[in-house]
Order: sequence, then structure tokens, then C-alpha cells
Amino acid sequence: MTSTEKEYAAALFELACESGKETEYGDALHTAQTVIFADARYPQLLSVPSIPSSERTKMLREAIGDAVPEVVRDFLSLLTERGRIAMLPRCVEEYDILLRERQRTAVAVVTSAVPLTEGQLERLRSALEKKTGEHISLRTELDPSLIGGVRVRVGDTLIDGTLSGRLHDIRESISGR
Repeated sequence: MTSTEKEYAAALFELACESGKETEYGDALHTAQTVIFADARYPQLLSVPSIPSSERTKMLREAIGDAVPEVVRDFLSLLTERGRIAMLPRCVEEYDILLRERQRTAVAVVTSAVPLTEGQLERLRSALEKKTGEHISLRTELDPSLIGGVRVRVGDTLIDGTLSGRLHDIRESISGR
């Protein structure tokens, strides 16, 4: 991520904090990103320099309508005017990082071979919160190649409790590596 994206995200986050609307603006950014990037050609259209910036901004505002707060619309308009709407996904990622840091929330990516039940996910969340001391937001992914068990990634930490991971460890120990 470039410093430009971080600066844009930090500026919006600061405005959100001043008004106590950090989560609302974050949700609005995700909504806007979904609308703008629903068609891959649309962000390109909003970046065409031969189209006057006032026209591009007008197209943007028509597309997102009142779905997002005025401050977020202004933020998106600024990106559009400067031909930088393509960096919106990275700005959203950076905003999310700032929000999680403020809320002391970490994202745990849980990969399993089969879908986990709500009870299993809640027990996993509780154990991870106890271990990390942070609130945990779970994101689940399916990977049938894992055979069984789960793999959890929280930041730079990987916990591999999968059967395929254990088989790999056994192969490594047998081969003497």
C-alpha cells in the first residue's frame, strides 16, 4: 500500500473520529466500493482525463446517490476529480485497518474443509479472543484440500490444525528435514 492511499484513508478516518462515525463511514466506503466496482469498466470511465472532472463527479454522485453520507461522497468525489478512484479498494483496506486498531479488533481468517457451525465458530472466536486479548472478527473460507480440521490466520500468526498440515509435518519428520 502506498503512502498516498494511507494518507487519503487517514484523512477520512480522522473526520469520522471527529464526528464519532467511524463504523458508519467504513460501512459507507464498502457500499460505495461495491457500487463503483460492480462493473470493472466504471472506475476506468471515472478516470478518463478527457471527461471533465465535473462530469465524472456528477456520474459518481448519480451512481452512489444517497447511499453514503455526504462526507464519504465528498471523499469519493475528491478521488474521482484527481483521477484516483482506482485506489479506492486500497483506501478501504487501510480505513478498515485503522478502524480495527481503534476498536482493538483483529480479523481471523478461518479456513476449513467443510462449513463450521455457529457453535464451533463462537468457541473458536472465544479462544482466539482469550489468546490475543483483542476482539476477533471471523472470516471463513472453504478449502476441501485441507481434508479436515481448521487453519487460522490472525495477522502474521498461523495456527495450522488441519489434517493436511499434520500429514505434511509427518512427511517432513520421516524424510529427516
